[in-house]
Amino acid sequence: MLLSIDSEKVKEQLAKTSPAYIVTPSNLEPPIEMTYELPSAEVHGTLSGMPPDLERAHERLWALRNRIIHSGRKPLSPQELEREIDETRGRGL
Repeated sequence: MLLSIDSEKVKEQLAKTSPAYIVTPSNLEPPIEMTYELPSAEVHGTLSGMPPDLERAHERLWALRNRIIHSGRKPLSPQELEREIDETRGRGL
């Protein structure tokens, strides 16, 4: 996933909204009286998920793995799997 930030859009949004908070010194006499309308709070959330094709591929791989295990054949180690892939592609010894 690529996340890019449009600096012009950020400037535009900042110009439209008022500051989210005010900083005032509390150790000065007399205290500075400021009238300020509190901004409305917006709540946002995120959702994480897999694209449908990736989810189908994941389910397919688990189904194939389960078939191998239920057939009684032990799953290959990463090195054995790499060797078998190389042999299948004609790159074997």
